[in-house]
Order: sequence, then C-alpha cells, then structure tokens
Amino acid sequence: MLWRRAEGASLELPNSGWVASCSGQVWVIRNGYELLAARAGASLISQSEFGVNLGDANQVKIVESVSCHRDQGLKVSGILLPVTNSSPLLQLQPVDAVRLEVEVDPAGVVISQHFASTEFGFASYCTLPTPRERALVCGQALGPAN
Repeated sequence: MLWRRAEGASLELPNSGWVASCSGQVWVIRNGYELLAARAGASLISQSEFGVNLGDANQVKIVESVSCHRDQGLKVSGILLPVTNSSPLLQLQPVDAVRLEVEVDPAGVVISQHFASTEFGFASYCTLPTPRERALVCGQALGPAN
C-alpha cells in the first residue's frame, strides 16, 4: 500500500497477511485497497481466493485482528482509511477513520458487518501487542525516516 508523508512524498509499506486456522479451514486475510481472503483445507491443497466487499473502494483496509467465529467462519476487525491524493497519511498523530468488524461464513460470504467512527495513528497501532503480521509494517512506518 502507498502511504503519503506530510511533505507529499509516498512510501510503500508491505501488505500483511493474517492467518487463522478454524475447524479444519486455514484462512489468510490481507490488508490493502481491497480486503483479500484465501481459504484452504488443512492439507492446503484445495484453495479459494476472494475479495471481501466492505466499505468504499476508495478506502484502505487495515486488519487489526483475525479470529475463528461461528462454525468455521471468521471474524475480522480493522480500520478503514480514505484514499485521496494526500492520504492515507503516514503520521503518528491520530486521524479520523472507521472501525470495522466483519463476520464471514465458511463459504466466504459476509454475514455481518459493523462500522463505527474512530481514530487511527501509527503511534497507537504499533504499540498494541505486535503480532508478526504488524511488525514489518510498524518497523518501516516508525523507522528512522519519521
């Protein structure tokens, strides 16, 4: 994903994949301009990929957590940020954002989604308990160039 610095330059931060194993299904959810999901059996042989349609196409989807939910389904929590010529802005201070919580059934169909106004900033995002999915992004976002 491309992020904008305050002076206008852009920085590409890596997308991260979040993995959950739920009742014999392995799920991978990826951050990005579209929330991408892949699902496979425990053997990882049969696999399907799909986009989870939520929010606006002009929003970056940032995953904060993925967990098993209801009969092999999945629960994804995260943040939506607008994409414009100057955003999403790579900064430590919080900006207005939308919190999302979505439940997906075993077939990958969205069965519930909730949105709420919130704030997002890398300073608070990167001080959360940092699973490896968040570590690379935070390392580059908060690196010596900031």
